[in-house]
Amino acid sequence: MKAHVARRVRCTFLGDDRNTIVALEVRYHAHDPWVMRFHFRYPIQEWTIGRELVDQAVANRDMPAGEGDVVFQNAGPEELMLTLRSPSGRCRLMLNRANLRQILSASYALVPAGEEHIDWDEEFARLGAL
Repeated sequence: MKAHVARRVRCTFLGDDRNTIVALEVRYHAHDPWVMRFHFRYPIQEWTIGRELVDQAVANRDMPAGEGDVVFQNAGPEELMLTLRSPSGRCRLMLNRANLRQILSASYALVPAGEEHIDWDEEFARLGAL
C-alpha cells in the first residue's frame, strides 16, 4: 500500500516589490498522519502544518484559518494567501485552492479523518535503525 502522497502546488511569493513563482511541493505521509509538509525547493525549507488546518483553510472561504506562525486567508474563489512567520521574518504566499484540495483528498484516501494513529513499534524500530 502506498504510504505517502506528494503534489506540486501553484505558489506565488508576494514580495514588497514584485511577486515570484516558487517551487512548492506538499507532502503527506501516513506514518505522520496529522500533518502535511510544505517543502520549498529554493530556498530549501520545510514547514509542517496540521492537516486539519489545511482542510479548514480550503473549506472555509469566510474566516481565516490558523493563528500565530501559520495563517491562511481567503484571497478569492480559487486562491488562498498563506502567511508564514518565523523569528527571521514573514513570508506571504498565494496558493491555488484546487491544488490543496487535491492533496487533501489524496491524504484522506490514505488515512481517513478520525483513523489517524501512529504505529509505535514501527517508530521505535526506525529509531533503532538510526
